[in-house]
Amino acid sequence: MLAGAALALARRDGIRLPGDLALLAHEPAPFALPGGAGPELLGTLHESLLGRPTRRRRGAYYTPADVAARLVGWAVDGLDRPVVLDPACGGGAFLLEAARHTDRLVAVDIDPLAVAVTEAALLLATGRRPVTHVGDALVDEWPAADVVVGNPPFLSQLRGGTARSRDRAVALGAKGYVDDAALFLLAAARHADRVALLQPESVVSAASAAPVRAEVGPLVERIWVPDRPLFDAAVRVVGVVLDRRAAGIERWSSVLADARGVPAVDIDAQGTLGERCEINAGFRDEYYGLAPFVRERDGAPLITSGLIDPAVCRWGAEPARYGRQRWTAPAVDLAGLASSPLAGWAERQLVPKVLVATQTRVIEAVVDEAGAWLPCTPVLTVVPVDLDPWQVLAVLLAPPVSAWALREAGGAALSGDAVKLSATQLRAIPLPADGPEWDAAAAALRTGDVLAAGAAMGRAYGVDVLGWWSARLPYRGDRD
Repeated sequence: MLAGAALALARRDGIRLPGDLALLAHEPAPFALPGGAGPELLGTLHESLLGRPTRRRRGAYYTPADVAARLVGWAVDGLDRPVVLDPACGGGAFLLEAARHTDRLVAVDIDPLAVAVTEAALLLATGRRPVTHVGDALVDEWPAADVVVGNPPFLSQLRGGTARSRDRAVALGAKGYVDDAALFLLAAARHADRVALLQPESVVSAASAAPVRAEVGPLVERIWVPDRPLFDAAVRVVGVVLDRRAAGIERWSSVLADARGVPAVDIDAQGTLGERCEINAGFRDEYYGLAPFVRERDGAPLITSGLIDPAVCRWGAEPARYGRQRWTAPAVDLAGLASSPLAGWAERQLVPKVLVATQTRVIEAVVDEAGAWLPCTPVLTVVPVDLDPWQVLAVLLAPPVSAWALREAGGAALSGDAVKLSATQLRAIPLPADGPEWDAAAAALRTGDVLAAGAAMGRAYGVDVLGWWSARLPYRGDRD
């Protein structure tokens, strides 16, 4: 009964139904919904019948009604009967909410069954059919609209790598690999005065999305961060609302940081970390090239991000993951490595240095004073030029620097509440003035007193965010 309306419209338009949905074709009373269920259940059913692998491949996830209502409300606020277009309508969640504000609705989707489901849901909800189009909104011309809303598919071109995806980017004047969702945002900004689209959080900071941010940034009215995971998928989302009357924004990641309660920090920089250190990131070649030479304990310790805590290396004390395998103490056979293409790389790593983890709630780093460890990608390596390694560590563990980093690179990590700095961003970390507080912090770290070092570095930078930072430090039960 739930799918009856969609089935009737599908038959009318000659759409071939998937087997699971076709089984429902014999149900009586096709336009009746059980128990007073709302028309939005058609979209939910459509999504469930796709199956999880298909949903992931297509980026097809039904948007919760309260989320659609929030974004649509912002988009149509103050407008009188606007034409509202959803260019990837899916199950119709956004147009169902838009129907509460206007009767001028346009549904577009590359999937003809999705268009039929949306048409049926709107017919059930309002008694009227929307204007519908079956087509690829990233290639085809869009119908005229005042407002664009929706939840476009998140289909990274880097993962898909298809010619069709490249053609979509070229058609919109985008270069390189850009998530399809960001391309929808770009197309919508060029098409309508008001836009409210869900986007992968990576659009805020991913280098590939920089051209999209540059073009639509002057139109950003707000960036909304949901208070819960929205979909059965390993992707975090934000709502991006554009308005041609908006003041716009310069740094998207700062807006995201504000929404997450990251304190704003005003640092009077006395140079940058990159001016006094050599900073490098590992690559896939190093990660996979080391595999034949990794042993348990026998060799140079291989340090993964998970083994790095603030000022503490957990190698040998905690297991590590490398190469889809669990290790008690992964180590690299340097004698065997000597005849491989990675020999020169390893030699350059075996110097006194600081190793920096990724995907952490604050910047986490540790000193390798003896120069005995090898970093495992994506661990970053900082080799001091005219600083002591402990001074470098004091900078990296400074509370103001973690706040700066979350504002600089928000949205890049796998967790929405984590730091993931590139080597370029690490080089740009601001330094404090040389002085006794910086020296005191370095001395405290030599004894393992991370909190005392954090307090001293707050004084060195003239920024007190110690309480915020200390609440984010990793906790392990075996510590005092």
